[in-house]
Order: sequence, then structure tokens, then C-alpha cells
Amino acid sequence: MNRKQYLLVAGVVVVFLVMIALFVSMRATPTVVLAKTHPAFASNEACSAVGCHDTTHTHKVPYLGACNNCHGLTSWRNVAYSHSDSDLNIGFHGVIGCIRCHKEGGPSPAKACATCHQSPHGGWIDCKKCHTPVMWQLPHPPPTGHLSLLGGHAKLGCFDCHAQPLASPQPRACVDCHGSHHGGLTDCGQCHDPARGWTPGPFDHSVFFKLTGKHKTLQCGQCHPGNRFAGTSPNCVSCHGAHHGGLTACAKCHTTSSFKRSTFRHSTVFNLSGGPHARLACSRCHPSNRYAHVRGSTCVGCHGAKHGGLTRCTPCHGSNGAVIYPFDHSPFFPLAGGPHAALACTQCHPGNNFVGARGKTCVSCHGAKHGGLTTCTPCHLANGAVASPITHPGYIRLGPAHTARPCSLCHTGNLFNAHRPCADCHTAPHAVPYDCLNCHRPTNWADIHFAHPDMLPHSFTEFTCVQCHVGSNFSRPRLVICNTCHFWP
Repeated sequence: MNRKQYLLVAGVVVVFLVMIALFVSMRATPTVVLAKTHPAFASNEACSAVGCHDTTHTHKVPYLGACNNCHGLTSWRNVAYSHSDSDLNIGFHGVIGCIRCHKEGGPSPAKACATCHQSPHGGWIDCKKCHTPVMWQLPHPPPTGHLSLLGGHAKLGCFDCHAQPLASPQPRACVDCHGSHHGGLTDCGQCHDPARGWTPGPFDHSVFFKLTGKHKTLQCGQCHPGNRFAGTSPNCVSCHGAHHGGLTACAKCHTTSSFKRSTFRHSTVFNLSGGPHARLACSRCHPSNRYAHVRGSTCVGCHGAKHGGLTRCTPCHGSNGAVIYPFDHSPFFPLAGGPHAALACTQCHPGNNFVGARGKTCVSCHGAKHGGLTTCTPCHLANGAVASPITHPGYIRLGPAHTARPCSLCHTGNLFNAHRPCADCHTAPHAVPYDCLNCHRPTNWADIHFAHPDMLPHSFTEFTCVQCHVGSNFSRPRLVICNTCHFWP
């Protein structure tokens, strides 16, 4: 039985004995005279009415009012008054008698305990917070928020913690009595319960570090040597150290279920699937399993320059080493839609030397064509296809009649550096054949672009050619003097 239980039982026994003594003493009092049958009286007739108890006793102010508020009909000594404060109707207050607190002609006493009782606790006067009116030794339960008084605290008395008579007790923490432990921890309630003593309670380790996998099988001292629970790092390297050449973010690859089983996905750093890299052992790129370092951070770091000195591999190869197909050659030289698209790469890049090609111009591979022409692009596209329609080079602009005929009609044998005279197809309408294109345009025969060699006045341009060149003989004009055409009056 602890101290508190002992005081409770002792208090109950004392109260019981006191109540028996009071009951016996009241039964033995000879002055108590029980009234016989009370004479009849009117319901509105007061006890102090003339002829009744008007001369028996009258209380002084402020204790006035109807007698039956306090007294019964059996005896004046049998007082049955009930205080509005129920604490004054029980325990010692209910048996000590009215005159212990109430004086004739005096004011009603204050209800505070300190009115009658002096404080034994050096200034604490709110007695009801701890004591009950049934018996002074029967205290109330601790107030809400009070430290637990179970377990080891159950043996303590009030004054073991409340040694100083303070009117307002200060809040206390575990460390105020027990000090800090485990390397400096002060919040003892996170692990300990007073009801269990210092034995650790159901501590929720996940609040700080969730124990999963292999960690669940460890003893506290394996992570907290010397029971120093303060300042333990949650990082893997604090227990396991850095590995693989200095890597510290272990959780990116490993789980707590097994350190040998990795969850790392290489594609997040460098894609291996679908190419020759997928078949390589890790140590080929990470010697001695030093995953913090690789043989090279670029392709040439491992493979070196290829194809005649190229160091940028990704335009043609994927990050996994596979060749990109179809390859987009257009940034360098367009291949699609012409004869170049059907060629093997080595026909232009012998020995897979992609730094240089057989030639950077058409004639480097194809030579001069069409009678010695070296400028291919007026008629051919960059991919080798024939342009359609062709814009005729030079000052010659072909009309609809010519564009409907094949080029070889004028360029026999596809010799585009020369052409047949117009007279081969067209009968010359003039007395002396000339090169027709000197005067006429093939787009429209009537469109004459001939520039006359003589400085003729502007007015002469209004005449037609045959007005001066009779019979279309353009070898010479009619006469070169004015009166040939003009007569003076």
C-alpha cells in the first residue's frame, strides 16, 4: 500500500469514528426534549406569532426569517439548515454547530477557507484545489496537466516536489528532477512513461527514423553506442561510410532489405538498353566498382575519336551506342528524293571517314557533264534530282512552245554548253541569215530586243524595221542618207 492509499484509508476511518462519537453524544444529551403532537396552527401563521413562540427566542440581524427555515417541529436543537455551498453540509462542517461560525448580531462569515483556517503552506489559501471538506487528509486528484504520479512517482509526497511555499507552483519537467540523459536528451516522455518507471515504453522510432528491413533486427546500442540517443545522424554514411569511390547517397541504389540488391536504374544517368553497352560488365566503365567515377564522361572518353577524327557521336549514334536509322543527312547534304539516297555511305565516305567526303562539290564525284558544265545546280537539285520546271540560264527565256519540247531538241547529245542555231528548226524570214536570238526572244518572236548600233533620234524608234530595211534585208538599210526617205520642198 502506497502513501496516498494509506492516507485515504486512515482518513475514512477517522471520519467514521468521529461521526459515531457525535451520534452517541447527541443521543445522550438530556436537555433535548422531543415535542409531543404539535397543536394545530394556520398555514400562514409564523412560529413567532403571539401566544406561540414569540417570547421563546428571536435571533438578531442578519439571522432573521421564518423559524422553520432552520428548525423542525420535534426540537429547537434539531437544526436542518442546508447551505447553498454543498461543501458546508458534509464532513466536519455538517456537525460542528452553527455557533462555531455564526455569531449573534455579527455578519455572515466569508466562504473562503482562510476565514476560519490559517494556511499551513506559507501562503497558499485556495485550499479546495487540494483538500476536500469531508476530511482535511483526503486530497483531490492532481489537477489536469499535473505530472503523472504513477509508478515511481507514487511514493512521493506533495512536499517532495513542492518544497517551497509558492502561491503559484511553477511547471516542472522531468529534467528538473532527473537531469538530462542519453547524450543531452531532455524530453523524457518521448521514450519513458512514469507508470513504467525508467523502463522504455512503446517508443515510436518512425518519428525520427523509420526502421525497416535489416534495421528492425538491430539493437539500440548498434546505432546509439553508450546509449547516446541525441545527435544521431539519419544518413546512411554515418553508420556505413561512403562506398563506390565516394558515393554517399546510398538510398538511390540500395534498400534496407538488402545492401546487395540495387534499385538503381542506369537510364537515369546513361541509357544502356538496346545497344552494345547493355552487354558490358559494370567494371568495364567503373573499374574496381568506383561508381562515383567513370572512364569517361563523354563517348570519346572510352571509345576515342572515330570516323576520321569525329568526337561528336550523338548525331549518328544513340546514347546506348546504337546507330540512328534513318540518319538525317540533310544538315550536311540532302539525300532524300534523289539517287544519292540509294547509295551506301562508303561510296561518298571511303573507309567510313565521315570527317571528309570524296568531294564537296558535284564534279568532285561526278566530273564535268553535258559538254563540260561544272555548275550542276541550275538544272539539278542538291540531292541530284532534275529540277522541274527548269529555269533556263542566261538571258534566254523559253516560251511555252520551247518548254513543251525536250532539252535535246536544242542541245543535241545533251551538250548544254552549246545549242543548235534557230535556223535549224526555223526558216529565216530575212534576206541574210543572222543569229535570230540577237534580235528576237524565244518567248515571243515579235518581242524584239535588238539595240540599234546607230544613234537614231528618239522619233525613229516609232518606225518598224522594214521601213528602213526594204525586203527585210537587214544586211544594209535603203540608204544611209535622209533624202532617201524624206523629200525637201
